[in-house]
Amino acid sequence: MFNQILDRAEWSSLKPKLRGCFWKNAGNRKISNQSFFNKAKLLCRSVYVTFAWKFGRWPYQKSIAVEMDQMQCKMISILMNLPLEPGESIESWSRRRNKAAREVCSTIGMWSLQWAQKVVSWHEHVLRGARHASINSHLVNYHNAEWLMHKRSQWVASEGGANARVSMRAGRTGTRLNIGQPQPRWEEGVALAKTVLGSRDTTLIGNQPLSIGSRIRNAMSTLHRFFDSHASDNGNE
Repeated sequence: MFNQILDRAEWSSLKPKLRGCFWKNAGNRKISNQSFFNKAKLLCRSVYVTFAWKFGRWPYQKSIAVEMDQMQCKMISILMNLPLEPGESIESWSRRRNKAAREVCSTIGMWSLQWAQKVVSWHEHVLRGARHASINSHLVNYHNAEWLMHKRSQWVASEGGANARVSMRAGRTGTRLNIGQPQPRWEEGVALAKTVLGSRDTTLIGNQPLSIGSRIRNAMSTLHRFFDSHASDNGNE
């Protein structure tokens, strides 16, 4: 049930369906005379709900979150239909449209952040089941990160440094073995989602919204520092 895998093939097969759903509903020419507000609501009611129900079983990860926000901003920019200003180049118009779309998405809620919130909410819901002797609350901690670090510590050389091939974080990628691309574990996805939700969402200069890629990059840096300190503490014991 836990340590679920969000396969790249699953997301890749889902994206064409989401685009098709967009053009059949919010992006349909038959409703081009509707207001942007109505079309944005239709976007949430048609495209977003098509895959939002899967958030509770997808471990949170950077690559999918970035593509998810890019798709949302692209669809919003199409619905906004900003006109080209006189004398404005295509490049300037494209940057202005993308910036306006990102500001709108930040206001109504980025899909990647809603995914992170769903992951955290579902994880907390499962943990609350311990009060009712739910088996799920035991499964979620079965072979968790501490168990994995303990098993990996048996293969880490005592003189191994931070750049060693094998580390306490399960190798250089910090992921588990699976056919295809390395996939994050459920517990790591929850930790990343919590850190992203609690991270800074605007730039220090200009107070502009940070992209989800930048927020996840900062969150992963924070998590790596935490795991490194935790591993060093365990090694000193």
